[in-house]
Amino acid sequence: MGRVRIEAAGTGTPLFVGIARQSDADSYLKDVGHDQVTRLDFAGGSDDIRYQRHPGGVPAA
Repeated sequence: MGRVRIEAAGTGTPLFVGIARQSDADSYLKDVGHDQVTRLDFAGGSDDIRYQRHPGGVPAA
């Protein structure tokens, strides 16, 4: 196992950051609007971060 450190800052709207098994995340987010990080590269001193937007509603309570 490696180490993971996550730091997140919101802009006044609700923010959720999580780590889960792929199958659990897919099930939870099935009909929920969210952004998925598809590339995260800090090599060479520049931040290369790409997202894929998944449309949908709000999570079930």
